[in-house]
Amino acid sequence: MSNIQLSEVFKLSEEEKLVLPDFQRDFKWNRDKQTSLLASVMLQFPVGSILVLNGKKGDFAFRKLGDIDQHVSSGDEDCVYLLDGQQRISTLFYIFTDQFSRAKFESEELFKQSLTTVYSKLKKRWFLRLPQFDGDDENQPADIFGYKDLEFKESEISNLEPDEIMDCFESFSFNESNKQVGSWWSPFFEFRATNRRSFMAAFRDGCLTEKLIPLFYCKSDDKSLLHAAISSLAVYQAGKLQLETSDDLEKVLNALREFDYEGVTDSLQTVNDIRDNHNDLRVIWERKASRWAEEVGAYLLKLAGGYEVPSIWTSDVSRAIPIFRHLNEGGIRLGDYDLVVAKAAKKLEKTDPAYSLGSEIRQVIDQPLQLPPALLQNLPNGIDAPEYFWPSNFEITEDLIPNSTFQSLILSLLSLISKVPYGSLLDNEGNFRINASHTKSKEILSLSTEQIRSNVDNVVKALCRTFAFLNIRCGVCSLSDLHYRLMALPIAYVFFDDSLWSNSSVHDKVEYWYWSSIFSGSYLFDQNKRSINDLVYLFRWVSAEIPNPFKSREINVLEEDRFSSKNLLTFRIDGELPSKAIRVAIMQYTLSKLPLDFLFDQNSRILPWCVSGTSEHPDVVESFELEDHHVFPLAQAKDIGQSSAELRKRADHPLNSPLNRTYISKTANRIISSAATGDYLPLIGETGGVNVICKSHLLPRVENYQGNEKTDEYYLSLLDKRFEELDSALKAELHELIEGKD
Repeated sequence: MSNIQLSEVFKLSEEEKLVLPDFQRDFKWNRDKQTSLLASVMLQFPVGSILVLNGKKGDFAFRKLGDIDQHVSSGDEDCVYLLDGQQRISTLFYIFTDQFSRAKFESEELFKQSLTTVYSKLKKRWFLRLPQFDGDDENQPADIFGYKDLEFKESEISNLEPDEIMDCFESFSFNESNKQVGSWWSPFFEFRATNRRSFMAAFRDGCLTEKLIPLFYCKSDDKSLLHAAISSLAVYQAGKLQLETSDDLEKVLNALREFDYEGVTDSLQTVNDIRDNHNDLRVIWERKASRWAEEVGAYLLKLAGGYEVPSIWTSDVSRAIPIFRHLNEGGIRLGDYDLVVAKAAKKLEKTDPAYSLGSEIRQVIDQPLQLPPALLQNLPNGIDAPEYFWPSNFEITEDLIPNSTFQSLILSLLSLISKVPYGSLLDNEGNFRINASHTKSKEILSLSTEQIRSNVDNVVKALCRTFAFLNIRCGVCSLSDLHYRLMALPIAYVFFDDSLWSNSSVHDKVEYWYWSSIFSGSYLFDQNKRSINDLVYLFRWVSAEIPNPFKSREINVLEEDRFSSKNLLTFRIDGELPSKAIRVAIMQYTLSKLPLDFLFDQNSRILPWCVSGTSEHPDVVESFELEDHHVFPLAQAKDIGQSSAELRKRADHPLNSPLNRTYISKTANRIISSAATGDYLPLIGETGGVNVICKSHLLPRVENYQGNEKTDEYYLSLLDKRFEELDSALKAELHELIEGKD
């Protein structure tokens, strides 16, 4: 083991010689973890070793520190792969170097484009925060550099611990959308500045006002702003100290004697002498300030460049992936997805080109999915049906990387598809060949490199088809809105087959299974086992191997007292309240009916694919926000002295039932605000068309909402009527979906 200085690490990274193999995990650290690391480094505490591999850029697909994008090189250029330590080194690299410098980019547009490739958690500028000394000492950071008296004592820093200085750091976030153009610390502010001089003045003044030292200039080629900020802070404090000590001779002598080269302090005998020598003393105070600024600057520069990190080096490329995987067993917990990515990157032959699982997945989800007529066949006449589905707008990624839910679904389906030949779900005795264990870590991590590579594209495509189905047929607007995430597996297994994806009867059967399973409460318990069993039965049913195996669920729709019955939804079961799952299901089912918005004097449909933006290219999506609306407003039910917020917190109040809720646009919700139903409901929609809108939301007719009673009996009567509308519509649709198809 040897030590490597941060300056050398940063230099290698700037030259793109220190890179991350693509099987490395994504950048995960939040601000708290980054701050904790910075506090340790600031006090020169050890922060652990790093593991690096000498290799060639053609050995693996790779990423630059902090970058999302992968690169593939066929050349033999030397490089150093960082196998362990990405979170720490990336954090320090972005704290102490100015990766967002104006000088790196020819235009603001190029800078904006470059930001899209950086992890959002790293789009920050970091500062050291000094105390303000404004009388509120309790909320001030520790004075680690002796700013109060301009007395820098490095020996005292060594007595501190990281936890004591966590509040000494400030970070400001920005991104390509939220540019913070008006903030002096923002890179976009520098792009918009009239000239370099005006930017420097604004930056220096901002640091002085906020008492901040910019850490990102510590390893910058141009350190002038770092020194200017520290110097301004020192000169300001010197002036403040001169004023505060103008009537204390002893303090003046103790503070300035070391910096008095002219003997001015020798002539000070009284307070009047201090005042008479004000200008001469000002020079000495500034000399003291200059010393403090030099010492603080030197400490930070030494820290950012000279801090040493223990490093373990290896040159055995063939062992890189086994070493990385072994870290999982050595206390540094890696996720299954990280390990599968690593295994996929393994070269099968020395001459194989570098492979990036992340790039393969991104290529699939970045492409629009053309929608088959079978998916769109049940849309009402006059609807402008979407032609494409853009998976990336379904909120399946974070920083362009699959989020944890999407990762889990990819791994589960990948294992199921790889372990058992597609469609061969029963053995010769009629027993299931797959079970829930196929979706567990042991089976997932036993996948071979060949299995991963050969199946991942079609697995991700099947999941994208599933998301399109859920969005258009089931009113699900994002992956996070899918309450029972494992319900995606049976659907994806079916749509893995191109012919089934194009079959209208199959789409109807899958939708029938989805609604009957949710509203019968079938996924209340043991979801892992249920989803695997459903996968087998659903596939065999849509493949015409067996008759409808879900008839019992249709019978139990809205009948389950633990989940969806009328008594539960209308609050008639003592001690039991409806769950979030049934509320979401009712609202999504309503959304799947493409209801009309609660807008005045117009009929405008709410389309799930417009809400999620999945029908448009990610760069041109227009925002359409939905809000959870209480049809009979809580404000109308409150008593004198009671607030709507109080009623909203009362989960047992009838008006908080899922039966009193529906999705409407944010625009409509703001217009309606807390207006009474009798005031707003009759006015929505085109003239005389309010009941058309009510029907589209599965609500009873408008006259039912025009009472002013504040009794539970009245509220329950509204819930009863909504339940009847929901029950009737849902059961009629289930019947229509499979009529003549069993």
